[in-house]
Amino acid sequence: MGLTLALVVHEAMGKREGDDLLSFLFIVVVTCGAFLRVSKKWALPAVLIFDLICVLIGIVLRLYVMVAPGS
Repeated sequence: MGLTLALVVHEAMGKREGDDLLSFLFIVVVTCGAFLRVSKKWALPAVLIFDLICVLIGIVLRLYVMVAPGS
C-alpha cells in the first residue's frame, strides 16, 4: 500500500526517476505505519480478507496496464 501510494504521489508531482528519494521513502513509511496502527486491533480473518482485496486490486491494475492503449 505504501509503495503504491508513494508511486502515485511521485507521478502526480511530475518527478523523474531518482528525484526526491527522501519524500518517496517518507510516504512509504508513513503509509505503512498508519496501516499498522489501524490494523493492530483487527482479528486474523479481517487481515486475510484485506490482503485478498489488495491482491485482487493489484491483479486488476496489472491487467489494466497490460491492456492500456498506447503501452
